[in-house]
Amino acid sequence: MKTSLFSAILFSAFTLIGQTALAQTNTETAAIRSWVEAGFNMYLAGDPEGMQHFAEDALFIDWMGKRWNGKEGIREALKADAEMPSTDVRMDILDIRVLAPAVAVVRFEIHGKSVMNGQPFEWTGLNTMILSKASGSWLIEYEQSTPVAPPQGN
Repeated sequence: MKTSLFSAILFSAFTLIGQTALAQTNTETAAIRSWVEAGFNMYLAGDPEGMQHFAEDALFIDWMGKRWNGKEGIREALKADAEMPSTDVRMDILDIRVLAPAVAVVRFEIHGKSVMNGQPFEWTGLNTMILSKASGSWLIEYEQSTPVAPPQGN
């Protein structure tokens, strides 16, 4: 009888802890989604406040494979992006994984239209960001953008 009662109490405690952790994760995921969307909108608007989303020593690897280190380097990457203006740019968040209370991974696609060498083209990029949380705020520690080739053939 004691064992059954202890097992029931233990099961209830684990269930409550699991539900609480899941609720906290869902709340954190929603907060991260809003934060990423706000940062993307700042980027589209050319708003320098978007740089606050990056850690001081963040690393960004652009769609051509070039590495941009730290906020100053990433600022240069954003200037280079502005030299090839794009239209109809949109972001679709694919998933957000909270790996630990202060670590998350975000995957998203970016779609748009640009002109390169006088030729218009549509493009898609698959981005992955690793975020860390310090002093209650999320920061981008690492971001990589991978171009997605259009389907070949018929």
